[in-house]
Amino acid sequence: MAATDEIQALMTAYGDAYNRRDAAALTALYTEDGAIYSGFGPAALGRQAIDATHREWLRAEEENKRFAIRNLKCGSDMAVCVAGYAADHRQEDGTIATEGGVSVNVILRRPEGWKIHISSLTPDSA
Repeated sequence: MAATDEIQALMTAYGDAYNRRDAAALTALYTEDGAIYSGFGPAALGRQAIDATHREWLRAEEENKRFAIRNLKCGSDMAVCVAGYAADHRQEDGTIATEGGVSVNVILRRPEGWKIHISSLTPDSA
C-alpha cells in the first residue's frame, strides 16, 4: 500500500474511533511522545495526556466526526497532513449545526505503522 493510502487509512481510523467514542483506540494512533495542541484546552503532551484529552472531548455531544485530507506530503518515514475536520452538534431546538476546523499533523512511520506524532487543531471560529 502506498504511503498516501496508509495515511488516509490512519485518518479514517481516527474518525471511526471518534464516532465509536473509543478513547483507547484514538490514543493508540499516536506515538508514545505525541502531542496535541488545540484551542480546546491545554497542550496534551504524551500518551497519558492525549488519552485524558480524548476522554474529555468524547463527552461532547458530537456526531458524525469526519476528516478530509486537504494537503499531504509524504517522505519515507515522515508525513505532514493538513485535514479539514467537522462534526455535527444537535441544538436545543433539535436542529443540527456543523462545526469544524483544520488539523495539521506530523505523522511518523513506526515499525507497527504510521502514528500521529503532533496534531495542531484550529477551529473555524478561531
